[in-house]
Amino acid sequence: MLDTRQTQLLVRDPFRDANVTIAGRSVPLGANFTAPYGLWLTRSGLTTQSLRSLLGRKGGIREPRVISMQPWDPNRLTVVMLHGLAAAPRPGSTWRTRCWATRSCGATTVWQVYYPANAPIAVNLMQIRRALDATIRHFDPDGTTRATQHMMLVGHSMGGVIARLLVSSSGDKLWSMVPEQGRNLSANATARHRH
Repeated sequence: MLDTRQTQLLVRDPFRDANVTIAGRSVPLGANFTAPYGLWLTRSGLTTQSLRSLLGRKGGIREPRVISMQPWDPNRLTVVMLHGLAAAPRPGSTWRTRCWATRSCGATTVWQVYYPANAPIAVNLMQIRRALDATIRHFDPDGTTRATQHMMLVGHSMGGVIARLLVSSSGDKLWSMVPEQGRNLSANATARHRH
């Protein structure tokens, strides 16, 4: 090998190819796919930003963001992770992001939702739903891929509450409990807000 003057470079997508053939032998591909992501998160300041958000300080996050850990693949299942109060989607977080992503990277795409934990749950629910809808529309405008048809939600603490609310609907039950006068006030406020 030390006397070889020629090199052949094989480029493979480890998310799509489980192995490669070298000199007639099948060799499994393996890598730590989350190392660059972990490094970026460590240097990103998300932990400080998360604490500033919780305390309502300047420099906190104002609206949810969806962070994808892998390139989009319409054939992989999508796992959406929601952190808890005063947390951020960082390495070493409650669900050990690196372990989860490394073990499941072949079958899933992991999306982490980073949101301001100091906002009321109803506000976060609405904004997270909008952020996820926008992300889905971006990658799958027709909404027909396996990745968006069978999404999974994983939440910790407050993220678990929000995950539960994302898949729940009260229909008109809550709205029907609001007195008629309250409904008119709400409709007028909404109309004023649009103008």
